[in-house]
Amino acid sequence: MLNFARFKKNYDVKNYIVSTILILCFFYGFYQLFSDRGLFTLYKVSKELEQQKQENELLKKRQEYLESRVSKLEEKNKDFDYDYLEEIVRDRLGVIKKSEKVIYIEKE
Repeated sequence: MLNFARFKKNYDVKNYIVSTILILCFFYGFYQLFSDRGLFTLYKVSKELEQQKQENELLKKRQEYLESRVSKLEEKNKDFDYDYLEEIVRDRLGVIKKSEKVIYIEKE
């Protein structure tokens, strides 16, 4: 004859084990998604890293541009450019040549 009490006891233990495993899997999955080292944080950090790389590239290009401008103004350099120096002096200091005339226009 079948012993239903024993069958029911084994069935309850199996349910307990399965439900415990499911709960642990749920919390582990939740942790993997939303923790400080989770998938959403990884996605956000990778986007920030990409933005920083683009900003670094722009800054490197600007630095190269400024270094080229500075090298044009160094006398010891073979790329020294008198015209560029004259352009900067005229722009910043307002220097003019003797043969030039300055015309001031007043705005109303």
